[in-house]
Amino acid sequence: MGKLGSKRVLQAFVCGLVFGSHMFSQTIPDTLENDIEEVVESALENGTRDVEDSQFAEKLIQLSETPIDLNDAAASDLQQVPGIDAMLASRIVSFRPEHGFSSVDELLHVEGMDHTLFLQIRGFLVVKKQSISQDAAEGVSVRYTERTIRRLQDQRGFLDGTYSGNPYKIYNRIKGRYILNSEFSLEAGWLSEKDQGEKNIADFSSGFLSVSNTTKSLRCIVGDYVVEAGQGLALWRSTGTTKGSEVISTITKNPRGLQPYASSDENGFLRGAAIQARLGGVVVTGFMSRRAINANLNDQGSISSFDASGLFRTQSELQAKSSSSERVMGVNAEGRLFDGFRMGIRAYTTNFDHLVALSGINGFHGRNASVESIDFSYASSAFGTFAEVAVDRARSTAVISGIVLEPISALDVALVFHYYPQRFVSLHGFGFGESGSKLQNEKGVYTSARLPLFSWLVVSAYYDQFATVGASTLSLLPTDGNEFLSVVCLQSGENSSFEFQVKQKSQADQEILFDSFSRSTTAVGRRIQANYRASFEWNPSTVVRWRTRMERVRVEYSLAGPAATGFLFYQDMRLRPKTRLSIDGRVVVFDTDSYDSRIYEYESELHGTFVNPALFGKGIRMYVLTRYETGIFEISVKYSTTLKPGMKSLGSGTNEIQGDTDNQLSLQIDVTI
Repeated sequence: MGKLGSKRVLQAFVCGLVFGSHMFSQTIPDTLENDIEEVVESALENGTRDVEDSQFAEKLIQLSETPIDLNDAAASDLQQVPGIDAMLASRIVSFRPEHGFSSVDELLHVEGMDHTLFLQIRGFLVVKKQSISQDAAEGVSVRYTERTIRRLQDQRGFLDGTYSGNPYKIYNRIKGRYILNSEFSLEAGWLSEKDQGEKNIADFSSGFLSVSNTTKSLRCIVGDYVVEAGQGLALWRSTGTTKGSEVISTITKNPRGLQPYASSDENGFLRGAAIQARLGGVVVTGFMSRRAINANLNDQGSISSFDASGLFRTQSELQAKSSSSERVMGVNAEGRLFDGFRMGIRAYTTNFDHLVALSGINGFHGRNASVESIDFSYASSAFGTFAEVAVDRARSTAVISGIVLEPISALDVALVFHYYPQRFVSLHGFGFGESGSKLQNEKGVYTSARLPLFSWLVVSAYYDQFATVGASTLSLLPTDGNEFLSVVCLQSGENSSFEFQVKQKSQADQEILFDSFSRSTTAVGRRIQANYRASFEWNPSTVVRWRTRMERVRVEYSLAGPAATGFLFYQDMRLRPKTRLSIDGRVVVFDTDSYDSRIYEYESELHGTFVNPALFGKGIRMYVLTRYETGIFEISVKYSTTLKPGMKSLGSGTNEIQGDTDNQLSLQIDVTI
């Protein structure tokens, strides 16, 4: 299709949606489940890898199952909801004494709350009725999940015997909670997972036992846990969000302190015992951990790399499994000196059984590592600010600081500066930046703004300028880059919305050049990628949700090679013919020049699982996901297929399958008591 034809199709498509949306009833649909899914998608859609599980996503699920009470929550609790920044949380708390909340809809009366943001966050909030006694919440609750996933075409690893196990992915998890009264609760959880090709049905297992007393901020955990502290320079869970279409609230972290761990991510958690208690006006957490780690050992018996894949199917992969161990001991203390002001200090040490000698110019070397940090944050209805300073064992100092304010009515502006030294080592941190899990050899300045022009029109944007501090594996000299994102959200009535997004990123990259004799050399040039996206969602009733998206990507290099382009179009629909039955279906058409111009496509999955597959080449992807709830049971089935016509095989190496079709069937049963 030519450029003119594409333009006319797009014009007709948009005009049809605008006028068509007003031909139907303006009944407000019950879309709380959709809101939660869209928040997860907004946070994860900018990921650059295909993920199936996320600790961040699990946090949102937990938040949706136990929503926050608007009449009781502290500002820090409200900031756990994606989209609520420090200033808005402070305004919600200030609104309560005079007005109070009789329904979640009254959030629209709070200064700074626009309709678009309200629809995004309402599924995580609730107004509890005072007539319901506390005793109604007491008792035992248990949730059991069993999940099985099977790729219907056998990969080469199964056919030639390279993989030691069967082609089923099996997941089991049980979580229980016993609430004795308004203060005391007991929680326990256990999970096991076997990936496709692994032999042991419990190749990875995790569990915890937690005892809590809310009035004394007391929590004791034995088993697996994480500690969230400060802005993540020293301690955080192994995943999180940094930059995305939510340009304001994600820049600052709101730590939850000691939390039990119940995710199938096999990295980034602690295993042992921890206790958190309030001592005067300070909440203190002490923790000890010792757990096996997956690592590759070289001929000298040193750790040359950590294995983060979580896949142990072949003999070489099994050699890395539990090949070493890590011991961690630390303390974290946080207190609120006055209203809106929080301050914290923390320190921990890490010791490995083997010498660590990571490859790369800035790779960590040694058996021991340590980090100490101090942070503060302040929030009011007028502005918010935060900062953290961390020092590692070699006395390298990392810094992050930021401010959020409202210079004029309704306009929110944020500014963040971060500096992570070239050889700074923080093995359990996850901070703001280009690579949140690697707080090293990076500095940058991030600016963003969010402006509701009308109740139905919101414009957001950010510009991020970043650079390496010193030499890297790419270049012996510092390199720089920048990224720009602009999002326009238009809410057309209560049941339809449009979103237009432009994103461009320019950064240093290694390019291969050829001379007149076809001899290759490498040089550092620039890789420039631009993504253009248009989305439309329509909820004409509680029965139907209609969603359409088009996206185009263009990748070009400054020194050599033609530009690579890609295009994606998808249409999906959710049907709720009955209250307990939902059916999601999607058809995706994609056409990209290469893997370099791939497009990530977040899609609905089984409860507690999220996938973000990279689509490249030319083909079609389709899936149908059905959920049915009956009594204490919820049954979910998903069938997906990817078709690339004319291809003799898909994938490579041991993951290669013959033919042009890749099908997968997933089944999950949830039991809630």
